[in-house]
Amino acid sequence: MNGVYVGLTGEANENSLSNFAGGGAVSFGLDINSFIEAGLKGGFSYGIDDKLNSIEAMGLLRFKLPVLGLFAQAEAGGVMFLYEEYTFFSALGGIVLGSRIFLTERFYIEPCARAGYPFIWGGGLTMGLYFDLY
Repeated sequence: MNGVYVGLTGEANENSLSNFAGGGAVSFGLDINSFIEAGLKGGFSYGIDDKLNSIEAMGLLRFKLPVLGLFAQAEAGGVMFLYEEYTFFSALGGIVLGSRIFLTERFYIEPCARAGYPFIWGGGLTMGLYFDLY
């Protein structure tokens, strides 16, 4: 195992009934080797027009090209939607494409785009810290 990381994300997505939603996420992960990472991610969204709120919880598996910083990430989990007095649940699954750019030895940013169900699309920027374990 090479290291661990924690990240905070701001994003726009389609977790909305009529327009788009703003939201954020926090992620924790293990850098297993040069090509694979695994972790957990929790997020939220707030529908700009329709007051549809969502809370997401998922596991992630990331495949990376370390020299270029590019990655493809699979995510699976569940989402809880809150709308007026109603609460309902759904499965969640998607793919994320992005790039990890180190600004210092530990601090990084990750511009990324995601697609999947039920959010359709999302795009954002993650800021995070990486800690070597060796």
